[in-house]
Amino acid sequence: MQEENRRSSVREGRKTGGSHFMFLHPDCELAVTVPFKRPITPVYIQQFLALLEELGVDQ
Repeated sequence: MQEENRRSSVREGRKTGGSHFMFLHPDCELAVTVPFKRPITPVYIQQFLALLEELGVDQ
């Protein structure tokens, strides 16, 4: 996810005091929140791909 994140200019951030990474882009209202202490499950991948699709990024 981080590699595709770099290619698509989706920003990665972390909530202050939180335990999740957030992937967001200024041109999109959709944000993907992923816990960083747990395995990445298919649902997070699907949400991230939906974010890229909404931005029109080729996968």
